[in-house]
Amino acid sequence: MPTAKLDDYAAAQTKWSEAQALALVAPCCSGLRGWGTRGFRNNQELYEMDLNTNQLAFIDEYLVDRNGAQAAIRAGYSASCARQTAHRLLTHDDIRVVIDRRLEDLAERHRIDRETVLEGLLRAIQIADEDRNPSAIVRGWSEVNKILGFHEPVRTEVNLSIGQERYQKHIESLSTEELLEMAGGSMRDE
Repeated sequence: MPTAKLDDYAAAQTKWSEAQALALVAPCCSGLRGWGTRGFRNNQELYEMDLNTNQLAFIDEYLVDRNGAQAAIRAGYSASCARQTAHRLLTHDDIRVVIDRRLEDLAERHRIDRETVLEGLLRAIQIADEDRNPSAIVRGWSEVNKILGFHEPVRTEVNLSIGQERYQKHIESLSTEELLEMAGGSMRDE
C-alpha cells in the first residue's frame, strides 16, 4: 500500500476522534481489496481491538494472497525484516481474530465449506485421471489428505524390555555404513 495512503489515514486520526477515524479508515483501507469490516457487528468492535492502520493494511494485503512477507511490504513495513514482521503480526491474537472472521465471512458468502472443497477436489482428480495427468492426480490427493488431516505424522510409543533397550542403544551407536551393511545395502559414493 502506498505510504501516502497511510499518511492520509494518520492525518484523519489527528483531525477526528480515534473512533471516528477508524470508522473512516477501516472501510476505506479494506475497501481497496473488497473486504471491508465484515464479520464485525460495527466499526467500534474492530476499534476495540486496538489495531493501528498498518496492522489493518497488513490484514487486507495478507488476505489477497496469504503471503505474509509480501503483505507486510505492501502494508508499508520494511522489506528487510518483512518475514519477521509477518510472523509477529500473524501471531498477534487480535490480528488472527480479524483474519479468521474475514475468512469465515468469505466462506459463508460463497457457501464454501469443507465438504464443498472436497467434492471439488474429487471432481478435479477425476478429470485429471481422465486426462491421464498423474502429477495433477497426486497433487489433488495431497490436498484431500491435508483437508482430512492425514498428512500429519502418526506418533507411536513403544515400550522396550531391558534386552531390547540394549539392542536399541547398540543400533544407535552404529555408523551409517554399518547400518547399511546390516540392512544388506551399500553406501554409494556420489
